[in-house]
Amino acid sequence: MITAVSIYAVDGGETGKTKKIDDVGVFIVTSLFSVWAYIWMFLVLTVFSPGYVTAAEAWITLIFTLLLIVMAYSCDLCRQRAKAKAGVAESDDENDGEDETEILQQKIAKSYLRTEAKKKGESFVIECVTGGPHANAAPMLIKEDIKENFKKTLKVDTLEGVDIGMLLAALQADNPIERIAFRQENSKSTKASRRNLNKVITQEMQTN
Repeated sequence: MITAVSIYAVDGGETGKTKKIDDVGVFIVTSLFSVWAYIWMFLVLTVFSPGYVTAAEAWITLIFTLLLIVMAYSCDLCRQRAKAKAGVAESDDENDGEDETEILQQKIAKSYLRTEAKKKGESFVIECVTGGPHANAAPMLIKEDIKENFKKTLKVDTLEGVDIGMLLAALQADNPIERIAFRQENSKSTKASRRNLNKVITQEMQTN
């Protein structure tokens, strides 16, 4: 009953969005425990001790409640880890009102930029936009691809007025777990990449 009312209460008609269950694992656990709660109540009040509840039955009921919380939390935790591994943002609130295709394109663009940053360094990727010695020898096609993917990631029509801070933010992970993994993968080249990046920042400040 609670599940049915909760689903009905979410109005998707005005926004035109299809209602869906965000976490199926937690939904299944809570649904099974909801059904078992009525079965358990029937057994206690009709079969085991008709008309009253014993202390042992009360303690068992409490254990079932704790078990429900632990199992539901475990399902949610496993899902969050899977999303982090896949590079999906934990919160969908930021995506409210956005087209799913645009969101997917943004994630693909960000994944491309992060892959290039892992291979060639953050300074190379950023200099493909701002200009610099590390990107001078890069083919024009790669530079254009990087620029286009930055536009999709930052959701802008042009990169004019976009500073290095915004470009760096576009290369960052969507959640803390992914950020840690990204830093560990790049630990060998981080110092050199940061030195090159500092040079780029210094050059841009001097130019401005």
